[in-house]
Amino acid sequence: GPLMIDVEFGRGRSLFALAQGVFPPGAGDGSPASENTGQLLSVNADGSVSIIADGLNQPTSMEIIQKMRDAVGPDFPILVRIDSDQLLGDKGITLKDTIKHVVPAMEKAGVDCLDVSQGDILRSGEGILIPLYYPRGCYMDYTAQIKQATKLPVIGVGRIVDLDMAEQFLQEEKADMIFLGRQLTSDPDTP
Repeated sequence: GPLMIDVEFGRGRSLFALAQGVFPPGAGDGSPASENTGQLLSVNADGSVSIIADGLNQPTSMEIIQKMRDAVGPDFPILVRIDSDQLLGDKGITLKDTIKHVVPAMEKAGVDCLDVSQGDILRSGEGILIPLYYPRGCYMDYTAQIKQATKLPVIGVGRIVDLDMAEQFLQEEKADMIFLGRQLTSDPDTP
């Protein structure tokens, strides 16, 4: 199945990943993936992966969130950004995978809010740096589906360029909050 990774990085023209595991989970314990593989992977041009190193024992997302919760206590909010869909088809995490595996895992881990994005900065950047010819707010339906799958507050993002548009998505209950990060960076006077 699709690979669940915690850290992804590029060097030159190469893409590498620290593997957390593979969908679907084997034990069905609510984890989004099998146990931490501790492998450093090279992602090939065709989407396949090659193992470069084994036994790195990097902590999983669940372990990191639990350590954060232990450090800050129960009254400090932990917000987690997740991909609704990596926009890579069967080679990545899909919206269905996120709803079935990632959302329950984040709930189980005790996060307080999901900041929902989409895309993959190195392999499907159109979800991150949304082209101007894409409709404004074009990925909010993904966010809405995540919102329907959880009781946690959900933050929507993605080429939302004014307060009227943000208010519309809130009224349509597609999200509980809206981030206007790039819009406010490019035009701090956005009304």
